[in-house]
Amino acid sequence: MTGYRAPGAFRKGGGSLIPVDFEYYRPESLAELSDALGDCAGRVAMLYGGGSEILSMARVGSIAPEAVIDVKRIPECRGQALEGGRLFLGAALTLTEVAEGDCFPLLSTTVRRIADHTNQCRITLGGNVCGTVIYREAVLPLLLADASVVLWSEGAMREEPLSEAFDRRLKRGTRELVVGFSVPEASLRLPYVHAKKTRGGKIDYPLVTVAMQCAPEGLRLAVSGACEFPYRERRSALNDREIPAAERARVLALNLPAAPLDDAIAHADYRQLQLEDTIRAGIERLEAEN
Repeated sequence: MTGYRAPGAFRKGGGSLIPVDFEYYRPESLAELSDALGDCAGRVAMLYGGGSEILSMARVGSIAPEAVIDVKRIPECRGQALEGGRLFLGAALTLTEVAEGDCFPLLSTTVRRIADHTNQCRITLGGNVCGTVIYREAVLPLLLADASVVLWSEGAMREEPLSEAFDRRLKRGTRELVVGFSVPEASLRLPYVHAKKTRGGKIDYPLVTVAMQCAPEGLRLAVSGACEFPYRERRSALNDREIPAAERARVLALNLPAAPLDDAIAHADYRQLQLEDTIRAGIERLEAEN
């Protein structure tokens, strides 16, 4: 395991300077991770995957970690395999690796619209799901697919339904590692719709992002950008075919799980109109084709 003291103004990968001293660890197994965490007891330690947010926040002084533990070389965090009726996706896979693997087409489509290509090669799947940026768009397909999250802590692995672990953000201990996500094979190839509305170009923070699947029991819907956290829509109104798609979409868009996001990107009313139109189009397309 690599471990050394990184001096203040350490330049990581040629990027901007970080004005704090910290210990840097690079474990190559879960056993080495356990050793690193033990070594960091009593200090502010952060687990480092792609590192985009940690580097950016440390650069401007929003955080000041005393230790950084790079988990990218831990094999369990790097897997991408279909076995026993489930697809496992390691949390340390980059968005580019997830997209190119294309084991879960809706997820591949979603991550291709997160950031530009350069950053997709650095941002990890776990980093996007667990990050501080409120949109966390990679979680939408995982929520729709009834995925589980695989967590490691104190030498023990556990698996928990993502629907229970994710409430506005992924709930985990500060020293609990997200190893990856386990997705039922039956959910991987369902017909889907992905739509992202932005103010600017193709790559930008979303006004709204809508992900939908057509499952045997009916439509599934998850949303990012409408309020300050992503969510899966579970109200029966989504699948009431006695109500026109436009009316269903209007009810869902006007009754969010929290206050609509109102910021410099867009006013709340505009976001809700965009959401209503996007949900309507998704319903009409999936119901017409399936």
